[in-house]
Amino acid sequence: MKKVDMYHISRHFIGREAKFKPRIPISQNKCETGLPPRICAADSVEKCWDAIRVCRDLITEMKKSNYPGFYFFVYRFKNPSLFVKNNVVMDAHSTNEHISYEDADAELIDVFYCDSWRLLKPLLFGYEKATIEEAIEAYNEWQKETLQIAEKTVEEMEW
Repeated sequence: MKKVDMYHISRHFIGREAKFKPRIPISQNKCETGLPPRICAADSVEKCWDAIRVCRDLITEMKKSNYPGFYFFVYRFKNPSLFVKNNVVMDAHSTNEHISYEDADAELIDVFYCDSWRLLKPLLFGYEKATIEEAIEAYNEWQKETLQIAEKTVEEMEW
């Protein structure tokens, strides 16, 4: 049987070598409520993009952010046999989503940038190529600003 690679796209830089741990997806659909923590993947980068580009949470965050878009980090899992076909998620038939309930090691293989205008377009038309270094630097800056906003919010709270 031919080995099929499994991919995951994240808005977060997890590392050049990353260990993914099962979790509840932030933007899961209502039909997924009650499912155990998992890692989501697909057999192509394009299918991963099809699964995440329609997330309302992502669209909302992009619109309220100070940034016109985000960098996305593409990971390839080292042991794709950990993943099984997901038959629960309503769009799994079109995204070919697979899931794993075990920790999975992955390597960062690519990054790209996408703004809110191109978010709903297929991957081929919806991104700008970026270097890994450029994306990591921008991610670190975004994380620093997010932390500063959170700290300011805590300072302004009345205790």
